[in-house]
Amino acid sequence: MKKSCLANMALLVVLLLEMQDIAAAAVNCSPSELSWACIGPLMIERKPSPLCCAKLKEQQHCFCGYLRDPSVTFIHSPDFKMDAAACGVTMPHC
Repeated sequence: MKKSCLANMALLVVLLLEMQDIAAAAVNCSPSELSWACIGPLMIERKPSPLCCAKLKEQQHCFCGYLRDPSVTFIHSPDFKMDAAACGVTMPHC
């Protein structure tokens, strides 16, 4: 009985981890989408909007790729880093 319960728990953990990976893979790395959500509202409010924070959190796994891409210039801006920090998103060490 204990072996069966442990096997079921292990299977459940594996399934949950796979679901998490699938959900993360479903998020598109879109610098233009992130820029649109964050830079536009900043011009008006000077603070990150809830949509900006949601996009920052959603695309956080994309940041290393953005940092390596010379066409994604906004990620190097101090304002972007301050907005990320205000949203509780840390910049990765790539």
